[in-house]
Amino acid sequence: MDYNNSFFGLIGLEQKKIESAQLQGFRELIAEQNKNLSRAQNFWRGQISFTFLLEKLFAALPSGIYLKELALVKNNSGAADFSVRALADNRETLFQFLQSLQAVPEFKEIDFSASAWLKPKDIDFLFKFAYAALPK
Repeated sequence: MDYNNSFFGLIGLEQKKIESAQLQGFRELIAEQNKNLSRAQNFWRGQISFTFLLEKLFAALPSGIYLKELALVKNNSGAADFSVRALADNRETLFQFLQSLQAVPEFKEIDFSASAWLKPKDIDFLFKFAYAALPK
């Protein structure tokens, strides 16, 4: 009987069992990490990108409009309703701002306070809009 081959054969089997157990441990770890990643993706999918929103809002600002306050409420549909208080140098600048906002596809239901249009200059006004990210 060749004890050497038998001994090394047993060691080889034990090594394969250990490697198999390690491999199973890695598989479980990967599966758990994939679940965590999936949970994170689901969480962020329903979130509003404030960076994107602010970029769009600031890009729409003509010279002569100054933002004072920004408030947001997330509604049941997953969109966000914004309320903004601002100052405008004059009515023409205010109108340019309204047109710029209307050109942003993600901004819906844009509504300026009626009193915003009464004064010809130095206008303190409030406007509201809904923000809904477009489907990707």
